[in-house]
Amino acid sequence: MKFNQSDCFFALHLFLSKLPFEEQNKLKLELSTVENLIDGLMFLLAESAKLMINEVDFHDSILTLGVSEDICKELVSIYTSNKGEIRLILNELSLHPVQYQDLEWRLNVKLASRSLQGQAEPNLLLRLHTSQGDSAHSQLLQCDIPNLINLTNSLDGALQESKSHYTGEILRNIK
Repeated sequence: MKFNQSDCFFALHLFLSKLPFEEQNKLKLELSTVENLIDGLMFLLAESAKLMINEVDFHDSILTLGVSEDICKELVSIYTSNKGEIRLILNELSLHPVQYQDLEWRLNVKLASRSLQGQAEPNLLLRLHTSQGDSAHSQLLQCDIPNLINLTNSLDGALQESKSHYTGEILRNIK
């Protein structure tokens, strides 16, 4: 889809103003065209702010898209004046994953009971401390030895898989 200079200026001013689309549509553009232009502008500004692109690189990136110099200057001024606010909004909207803080463990061994004569039954108690944002959480887990060995083997396999060549290619393509 090709847009001309007046379409881009219209979308920029519509994006920045609070007037409804019907009052501003002097060029008789379709609503879907304007929505596509605004979505593209929002994506461009959000990705540039997320990657912390400086003004010169932002200007050069826009020029490679084939945009006229007037629109490019307008976009650079919008980007520089709103970069901080865009980064704050992106930070608020981003996911805050749970982060590992500490792991405490204790080995309990039941040496004897009426049903376990001459056998030892080991159990492992784990207290996992995590944080998410400003809040801290603690989980108490209990695990017997065969399940602990299975869990360790599964985590080791996942770690080895994350170091594989194929996984590295996928991660490079995602970034």
